[in-house]
Amino acid sequence: MVTRHGHLRFPHFRRLLLVGALARFGLAVQAVAATYLVFTMTQSAADVGLLAAVALFPAAFGPPVTGTLMERFCPRKMAITLALTQAAATLVMAALAAEGKLSLGLIYLLIFIGGACFGGLRPLILALFPYTVPPESRGGMDKYRDSINNFTAMIGALASAVVVNDVGEAWAFALAGLTYFALAAVLILARSLQEACDALAATPAEPLREGLAKGLAAPIVRLALLTASIFFLFVAPIENLIPRLATAHGESAMYVGAMVAAFAFGALAASLFGDFFTRTEAGLRRELEWILVAVAFVLVALSLSMSLAIDMALLALLGAATELTLLVMPNLVIIYSPNEVKGRMLGIILMTAALMVGVGTYLFGYLIDSLGLEAVLIGSGVVLLVYALALLSRPLPLPTGSDQLRKPQQGSA
Repeated sequence: MVTRHGHLRFPHFRRLLLVGALARFGLAVQAVAATYLVFTMTQSAADVGLLAAVALFPAAFGPPVTGTLMERFCPRKMAITLALTQAAATLVMAALAAEGKLSLGLIYLLIFIGGACFGGLRPLILALFPYTVPPESRGGMDKYRDSINNFTAMIGALASAVVVNDVGEAWAFALAGLTYFALAAVLILARSLQEACDALAATPAEPLREGLAKGLAAPIVRLALLTASIFFLFVAPIENLIPRLATAHGESAMYVGAMVAAFAFGALAASLFGDFFTRTEAGLRRELEWILVAVAFVLVALSLSMSLAIDMALLALLGAATELTLLVMPNLVIIYSPNEVKGRMLGIILMTAALMVGVGTYLFGYLIDSLGLEAVLIGSGVVLLVYALALLSRPLPLPTGSDQLRKPQQGSA
């Protein structure tokens, strides 16, 4: 199979695509098993929220750390080390779960290690992708990459639910650990990826302080960071609290897996069709604002739903909105940041998103235990709607020369 842009003709791209897919599959398997296990152990949404925060806080700081280190060290070798560490932590969870010795504290510790590894691995993969194909073939590669990753996340969630339901959490953790080992093996065997690493290292780096000042000078970039904070504080935590949503329908792990898969399905659909939208500054801003309006109503509808089918449909819409937001905000950064700091600004927006999800998930869990799920969802929808209407009331910027870009080239991401 060859895509419209012919990306699969390039062996480096195929190997790195497999690496990214394995990472998302393993993460989805581990996340469903861990969140379901913690919720069944404690029956507390706050504890599930704390688990997500423990995973996401190190993931938030991984992108800027590895983004800086890969200017000095080989990205491929760094990725191998992180993948092996994550595999070891996950297999330790599997062994302890099998022996009945996996306590809540150990889950948090091992998830923290895995989150740090995944957070560090992600920017390495993203930064290498543009160097796996010739410059003229880089357009559209993000759409294809994200579609594959979202598909494997959906399959991973379903696979984890089946494994947990039929044979237990220990086997799900083992599956995730073996996936991370397979990821490391692909990187070890794919020595040809070293060419992409060498090309990345040849890109001149901007000093940290000057680079940040340049990137944040554009008002639209600052708006993207603010909106990322709002969206990922009030919307994205829903995915990590699905075990609490699933209790309305029963205690089975299959409900959790099905609802996580529905969220991933929405993200998959959005990654396939998200590039149909305009890519001017005004168009990107309006797209983001209407996404926020739509999500506000989805959150309120989710608070009122008592049907599994409706819950899954609404979660698919939230997954689509999250994916579109993740497409729009990096595009704003890529188009309007200076060339020499695009990668660093991309790392900052990924860090902001992960940090806000971690804070929001723990806060949501605490508030749900205190006030109830329905009240928290309605309150979040109202806050989001007020913010979106405030943005819509502001005039759009006048067109600039860079607004003529239909799709940004991904070479410096």
